[in-house]
Amino acid sequence: MAFYDSCLAGLELMNKPSEAFSEEQINILNALARGMQPDEFAAVADAAQLLDSLCPPWEPDRGEKSRNYWWEVFRLLVAIAKSSDVLAWIQERLIAIILELRKIQGDKELVYASETGHEIRVHIWKDVLLREDLAEHIRLGFYADPTSENRLSAFNASSAQRYQNISWFAARLQAAGILLIDEECVFALKNGLETDLSTLDATVAECRILVACGWLVNCPKELLGWSRAYDVSEQPPKYEPQWGPGDEYPRLVPNSEVGPLYSGPPTLCPERWAFWLARLDEIASEESGFGNPVRYAAFEAAKAMRAAEEEAGKE
Repeated sequence: MAFYDSCLAGLELMNKPSEAFSEEQINILNALARGMQPDEFAAVADAAQLLDSLCPPWEPDRGEKSRNYWWEVFRLLVAIAKSSDVLAWIQERLIAIILELRKIQGDKELVYASETGHEIRVHIWKDVLLREDLAEHIRLGFYADPTSENRLSAFNASSAQRYQNISWFAARLQAAGILLIDEECVFALKNGLETDLSTLDATVAECRILVACGWLVNCPKELLGWSRAYDVSEQPPKYEPQWGPGDEYPRLVPNSEVGPLYSGPPTLCPERWAFWLARLDEIASEESGFGNPVRYAAFEAAKAMRAAEEEAGKE
């Protein structure tokens, strides 16, 4: 299926005339559109094969063309994922395409010689494309947070929904073991659940809560695992920032910023997890003063947290 005949063409950030895209971009979008077809498994496999076949040959000493190609793939993919009118199943298909691409590209690696003469082996997907290119496009979406003080003038229904969508997409990537977006995750949870929101416009406060809830609904198991991996006996907590697809529960960066409502250890730990759960129960109650959509989102996030605890207790 061609891009302009697919569900992707009508999305907010994709709704442009054909002359607005280069030939390479149209080819990439056609491949992604193929992944949206009803037969999910075949469609995802076809989309990944198409994207791989369009890539210029990767050569260790002349990889600029192929690197630029994948940069554009992820730029367009993230633009689709954060469009204000994107649906959850489209985000899930995009993640399925990435997972399929990793199967195709899994054995490719670059070999460099270090200054000491030792070989440095870098896996194209694990170390280069995913950790750097895809992660960079995801983080650029967070930098446009319309609820931050210096960007409130850009806050509107569309920018708020884009911020929610990029957050939920990042959470789904995290749950799929594709990326670790730890600092942005904890920052969003701090802003939504650890901060006094009464001084903010109601729509801004609601957006922050919905973003926080999205993280907890979409990757509760990972967040619980990280919280339980924290050892409060370490002074200061030790952290080795090494994580990749397939690793289970790395420890988050210690001494992360906390909100004024939370007084426990400044990292993701059992105390902070428990505080978020209690705060969600407060927001979900009728006495909170929030509208039904926000209260329901808080209820669903709390339910996801408790389900993760119950599942972890059975392991």
